[in-house]
Amino acid sequence: MISHEEESRKIRIRYGIAMVLFFIGEIGPIPLMPALGLIVILFRPRWFVRHVHRIYCTKSFRKTNLEPSPSDAPKPVQ
Repeated sequence: MISHEEESRKIRIRYGIAMVLFFIGEIGPIPLMPALGLIVILFRPRWFVRHVHRIYCTKSFRKTNLEPSPSDAPKPVQ
């Protein structure tokens, strides 16, 4: 099983490479980073939030704070 530190390092390396590619793309006439940043700020896409949690959250934090607890279940209507 892969540890959280290894998983986090792999994700950071992948996103670091993606950022370098975006910076290289910035040399062209189309500004990519401001558009991506605006999308993330305005819409907060699910993929962005998920990857931030995968990088920065430990498994114990995920288990306690991101997974629904039984008390979060909807109550039956009587």
